[in-house]
Amino acid sequence: MYGPENMAGTADTTELLNRGAQGARAAFTELAGRHRARLLGLCRLITCDEEAARAAATAALRDVWRRLADGGGTDGRALPAAHALFDRRAVIHSLTLAPAPASRTADPDAADPGAGAFESGLRRLPPRQRAMLALSDFAGLSYDEIADLMDEPPGRVRQEVGKARRDLLRPVPAMR
Repeated sequence: MYGPENMAGTADTTELLNRGAQGARAAFTELAGRHRARLLGLCRLITCDEEAARAAATAALRDVWRRLADGGGTDGRALPAAHALFDRRAVIHSLTLAPAPASRTADPDAADPGAGAFESGLRRLPPRQRAMLALSDFAGLSYDEIADLMDEPPGRVRQEVGKARRDLLRPVPAMR
């Protein structure tokens, strides 16, 4: 996922990273605009909350801006690391803002009666497990890439993603 072959406009993105690192706000704003929708979607899946997702995505973009300003530019070889940085910061902030998982026996739709079965299922997952599932199935990262982003062994990532998928398919017990 983070290889240059998967990044459209790599040369242009590298130039934006370099200009952003030199303090060009307009360059970073354009770069952030390219990542904002994807980051917001990732944060939504992890937090299951629109306000928390927006806060996490904004904090992630702010962190990347600061890191670029502190660390200077990048070259094409460092570009995948820069893209991974957006995701890492989004995951970290989302996990900080994510609510505890809903009980399997509680009514997960009580807080949001318009939520679908998938969203209800996501709310029942622990936040780290939601993050691993989102990175795998939404962002398309490999287990090794997720393991690197989340400082977990690849085997644990594989196990947690599999468990999350199984839990999403398991029906919720009926309320009495």
